[in-house]
Amino acid sequence: MKLKKYLFSSLVFSAFSMSAMAGGEPVNCRTEIIEQLPIYSGQASCIASHNNFLFTLSAYVPPQSSPRFKITRLVELYSGSVIEVSCVASVPFSHYQPVSREVCDYRPSAKIEVDQFSYGEVYIKALGYDSDGTIVKKQLFIDGELQNRTSVMLRGAIGQSYLVKVIVTDDDGYESTKTQYVTIENTGVINPF
Repeated sequence: MKLKKYLFSSLVFSAFSMSAMAGGEPVNCRTEIIEQLPIYSGQASCIASHNNFLFTLSAYVPPQSSPRFKITRLVELYSGSVIEVSCVASVPFSHYQPVSREVCDYRPSAKIEVDQFSYGEVYIKALGYDSDGTIVKKQLFIDGELQNRTSVMLRGAIGQSYLVKVIVTDDDGYESTKTQYVTIENTGVINPF
């Protein structure tokens, strides 16, 4: 008996649901400088030590973003043996290098959500999403007529079609539109509303 109740409640509260989305494209793409990176380059030197011996090491450092550079050299001692010594040198500041990247605004995404129920009922909802801000306006049109809400329940004959259009506007002023036909179908599911 519990299984039958569960199956009945699942049928009562489920519906044929579909949705379609439009928008989300990049617009107004531009290159912007996001930071000024210090560049270091030039002759650098430091003093390395080994067993109380001091060695002055020097090298030309090509442009880099670090103010430090490790210099390593092979040196010959008085005994004739060769050793490797190293030290870290300060590299002179050269200039600032602008770092840029492409920055885009994005159109909002308009979505039509449709839930079909039996007895000629269909629930339509206007949805919107904005990846770089917020949706400030949603409009729902049924057969060209602006609705005063962003969701409606329509009743009609099985097979009757409606032209549904959703327009969403984001906080940057960009709009996206999604249009589709919605045909009332008999899904055999009872409307839970």
